[in-house]
Amino acid sequence: MRVEGALNQVTGASKEVAHDIAHHTTKFVDKVLGAGSSNQVKGQAEEFIGKTTDNHMKQAEGKFDQAIGKTQAFTSDAKDKILPGEKHPKHK
Repeated sequence: MRVEGALNQVTGASKEVAHDIAHHTTKFVDKVLGAGSSNQVKGQAEEFIGKTTDNHMKQAEGKFDQAIGKTQAFTSDAKDKILPGEKHPKHK
């Protein structure tokens, strides 16, 4: 029982660390790679965490975040093409 408890603590801590890493990199990634990139990376991380922990809800959240990121990137690119001279933020 003690080993199982320790294993559950380690698993919980590693899930928390992976979530924190995905969460804190979003602003940096968007700044470097452009609008929507952070949601795509975050989504990939969440999907990976969901697969490795057999958490189907986390996998679905990851796929959803990736779709949001792709949509943000598409709309940002379209806005750049429509209003090429305008100064606007990449995302809100």
